[in-house]
This record gives sequence, C-alpha cells and structure tokens, in this order.
Amino acid sequence: MRAKPIVYGLVILLCSCVDMKAEYAKMLDTWIGAPEIALIRTWGTPVRMYEMNTIKYITFKDSSIFSTQGTLPHYTTTFYGNSAHTTAYGGVSPMVVQLQCETTFGISNGIVIDYSFQGNHCIAPLDEAPGYVPQSTTSVEW
Repeated sequence: MRAKPIVYGLVILLCSCVDMKAEYAKMLDTWIGAPEIALIRTWGTPVRMYEMNTIKYITFKDSSIFSTQGTLPHYTTTFYGNSAHTTAYGGVSPMVVQLQCETTFGISNGIVIDYSFQGNHCIAPLDEAPGYVPQSTTSVEW
C-alpha cells in the first residue's frame, strides 16, 4: 500500500521535532550577547518591533507552504446477478501543509539578552546556520 511510506515519513518527522527544536535553540544561544546590528544584518528586516520598559523585542518570521500529492484509491467490483457493486478503498487525499517559525529576540542596550520561538518549523539550517560569530571591532563597514 502506497500510503504507508507517507505515514511512516510523517511519524519520523514528528518524532524528530524535539531534536530540531533543541538544535534551533542551540543555534539561538550563540546570539546571546551579540550586538543588535549584527542580528539585523544576518537575519534581515524584522516583521515586528516593540519596546517594553527598557527592553526592545524584535521578531522574525519564516513561513512556507507545500503540498503532498494524493494517491488514487483501488476499486473492487462484485457482480450479483445482473447488477454490479463497486467499492473504493485506500487512497490518500492531497494535503497542504504550512510551515512557520516565529523567533523573537529581547535586546537591552543594543545587546541580545534572550529569545523565544514558536512554530512547527523552527529548525537550524544545515548549511551555515545564522549563528553569531564575533567580528573584529577595529573597523565597522556600512
């Protein structure tokens, strides 16, 4: 049955979410103590900014949509005298899945002090994760 590989794949994906979120948090940990300007240069334009007391919060959002291809059902036809009865079984409807991750950084005096994130696709990129790497402070290029 063709639906089993899809189901097994979804189970593996759901089970691996715990590890993906841990890796994402590990990558975000590298940003604690980083300058705000480095965060903006690396992550791009935030979708939302607000201040509360002396802490500024900036939020970045990543989202995408994909669809899975459905599978056709199988049919069985049974003949009873002069009539036929056809039954469909199996098959999987196509699905549209929205993936998203919203990451908010807390900034005090221009320095990242904490973060939070939520969503079903908060994963650290496999290649060149946007972790913070301290740069020389002798010159600044704009």
